[in-house]
Amino acid sequence: MESLITKLESILLKKYEGDSYSEIDNNLSIEELNNCIKLIDNIMIDGISLRSSIYDQLVDKYSSILNNIKYNNVTYISNLEDASISSNVCDKIGGLPLMKKGEEWPKSPDGNNLTFIAQFRYPILTESNKLYRIFADLNDKLSNYYRLLPMKIKETNKYLKHVKLANPSIHVLKEYKIHEWVQNMELKSFTDIKKDPIPEIENLTEDIYDKILNSRQEKSGIKIHNKGKLIFTINADILNIKNDDGIYYFYKDETMQYLSS
Repeated sequence: MESLITKLESILLKKYEGDSYSEIDNNLSIEELNNCIKLIDNIMIDGISLRSSIYDQLVDKYSSILNNIKYNNVTYISNLEDASISSNVCDKIGGLPLMKKGEEWPKSPDGNNLTFIAQFRYPILTESNKLYRIFADLNDKLSNYYRLLPMKIKETNKYLKHVKLANPSIHVLKEYKIHEWVQNMELKSFTDIKKDPIPEIENLTEDIYDKILNSRQEKSGIKIHNKGKLIFTINADILNIKNDDGIYYFYKDETMQYLSS
């Protein structure tokens, strides 16, 4: 970089070889100096563009290397269909849940009815007869409370498919049917990846990794995770929360976390 700057000085300021910095020709006209400034500005703009292009190439090259399964966890993403017309949807987001007769609507610690988020059978479990129902407090994004209620499904069970809520002010989310679960590979954390890097990614930086991570983000209804304390995530836009592109994270200990994009 220093040699490049020296060459630019020599070209733009007519610095002769052997002269010290203080001996640079100061007899340039105002017009010549202004032209030098404009040229430097253009070089800086082109440099930023070139830097961005090189970053894009690095993202592409590192991204292909990080497709290696050792750097990924298996997740399952829900494939959604509008289910507003259907009245008999088991795996879904929004609408009203399947409930046993006499079962009470879940409430928050302060006694308010929770919002029904979704119900689904885990694609990573063999127990296809177990339905998980999620209720959460969406009124306060700082609230970390939700309920994950499992229910065994049997042909002889009688369920209420349209529950009359005790509190009519509760917002019922738009209903989407979970048509299928698509297996997906999701990158591990940057810290985990750098624990045992192959030579090709020894120089991988966190900012480039973040670009790769962002390029792989997929809008989805529910993403089920198969590792650690995190069970699943739901995008806020699917829940029809206006002007919100954040994500809700649901953990095994029935705590919830909201993170803005």
